Amino acid sequence: MPCRPAPRGREVAASRLFYSRRSRSMARLTRGFFTILAAVAAGSGVAWLAERAEARRAAAVGGHAARSPAEMTVEGWRSIVARAARGFLDDRVTSEAASIAFYALLSLVPALSVLVSIYGLFTPPSSIPAQLAVFTSLLPEAARTLVEEQAIRLTSQSNGALSITLVISFGLAAWSANAAVKALFEAMNVIWGRRDTRSFVEINLESLLFTFTGILVATIMLITLGVIPSVMALLSVPPETELLLALVRWPLFYLTGLAAIVMLYRRGPCRPAPGWRWVLPGAIAAATTWVIASASFSWYVSTLATYPATYGSLATVVVVLTWLWLSAMILLAGGEIVAEIERQIGWPPAVDA
Repeated sequence: MPCRPAPRGREVAASRLFYSRRSRSMARLTRGFFTILAAVAAGSGVAWLAERAEARRAAAVGGHAARSPAEMTVEGWRSIVARAARGFLDDRVTSEAASIAFYALLSLVPALSVLVSIYGLFTPPSSIPAQLAVFTSLLPEAARTLVEEQAIRLTSQSNGALSITLVISFGLAAWSANAAVKALFEAMNVIWGRRDTRSFVEINLESLLFTFTGILVATIMLITLGVIPSVMALLSVPPETELLLALVRWPLFYLTGLAAIVMLYRRGPCRPAPGWRWVLPGAIAAATTWVIASASFSWYVSTLATYPATYGSLATVVVVLTWLWLSAMILLAGGEIVAEIERQIGWPPAVDA
């Protein structure tokens, strides 16, 4: 076989130049490919981080990421208040409050008789009208007069009569006050969008527990108010201390009422009870609004209203019923706030069908 002639120098140089250029082209293509790949990866990473940040921001605004009401954003609270205002209208709160006020009016005198009867077992019953004046100072004059007259009538009876009254009044107050509390529970289930699955025994026991706990707490506070002045007189307490104790009783009353509202919002609706901190904002709003509304309504009745001229002998009943209606509306409005806070954080986890 003939031998192939060796390539000449020019051909060798051309071949080397060709392969060199091809290598540089491949290198540029490789660098370009990896540059594009890196850019795509970086863009995807930035988009993912932005999406996560937006999700966290949306969760913070919506309240799902909040661990307490203090972590709620301004946008979240605006959404809660707006939905609570719509719920106030959609849930017929004014009509529900009227039902509660009717039953509360029926339970007012029997509950007062139970309170006077229990109070008379420990201290002289004749002192209760003066102690009740502390509680009723924010009420409208007609309501205050009604409570004081009933207290005086009950305390004018003998101790034996008071014991009989205690037994009779417990049965009557249990029926009427229990109906008022159950009406309040039903209204709260409407607000929370829940169907009450508690048995007849469970709901009646729970409402009775609320009723008699409230009466017992009021009795203890009345007894305390009656005992403190005697103790201070025996100990010769300086006037400054007496003034301080007199001022402290108002925050004490407020905190007691606030605790009662918190328990009502936690245990009233038929749903898993949330932590107390989620209930507290609505309870504070309700308690504070009730104090302001009661004082304002009392001023309105005593200065501007013409209830006696319009309703005659029914004026007292109308004023008391109107005040109870306003009080029930305020309680339910606070419940609307609590319900919307729970919806904001995704609690309770499921709604009954």
